[in-house]
Amino acid sequence: MELEKIKRATIDEVEERMEEIRSLDLDKEKDLGALDKEVDALKERKEELRENAKSKKELRTKILNGEVEVRAIEKPKEERKMGLNKDNYLSSKEYRTAFLKKLQGKELNTEERAAIALAGVNPVIPEQLQEPILTKAKEYAPVLNDITLLNINGAVKFAVEGVNNVAEMHTENAAITPATDTLVTVELSTYEIVKMIQISASVQTMTIDSFETWLVDNLAEALAIKIESLVFNGTGTSQAKGVNKITWSNANSVTISASGSLTAVNVFSLV
Repeated sequence: MELEKIKRATIDEVEERMEEIRSLDLDKEKDLGALDKEVDALKERKEELRENAKSKKELRTKILNGEVEVRAIEKPKEERKMGLNKDNYLSSKEYRTAFLKKLQGKELNTEERAAIALAGVNPVIPEQLQEPILTKAKEYAPVLNDITLLNINGAVKFAVEGVNNVAEMHTENAAITPATDTLVTVELSTYEIVKMIQISASVQTMTIDSFETWLVDNLAEALAIKIESLVFNGTGTSQAKGVNKITWSNANSVTISASGSLTAVNVFSLV
């Protein structure tokens, strides 16, 4: 852990990093000097946090005994923070941390338990993990960059151009005859792709950020490989139809005879 990050670390983060260091094989470490400095910084931060906790406890005791008068100071509206609720928990830092710690089998704090409780019996993936998984999947399956990806839950219909006549010359003030342009409805069905990843006890020693990276990489790779396969080879029965399974006809292709040659009209017709 970087020294600047240690200065802002919580007691849980300090303990977590200390546990990681205890599990290291020192014979394989290249820079023992840096590790020694990190340990000293962690000890110093831990002592600082303990002193702060002690001071807070003593102050609370004085307040309870009436030795200190406390007046509530209302923060400006822009500084007030909205508490966790059903509408915002998925994007909260607490839920993201709770979701990952729960997978690791680690103990949750009060705020994290509250965030998980809002999710109910079936916690869903935090919003902070959704975008990295999709971004990483595009790296494993570049074909996804050539596909229009719609972030919609369920089937969807939308219209695209069918027949699109070219513009025509017109005499000023004369009546305009509308072109016989058409629209075609495209309907996309929805299919689920799942991947179960086995998580060993060794991940408990990983930091939250490291575990998140490991989880995203594994999920993205597995999903990308399956989606890429469906894009090309999907049968169309209870799954998407792949490019290699399309039935070509006059409705979706242009046929050029062996003795003929491709013309601009052919290309326009196909488009």
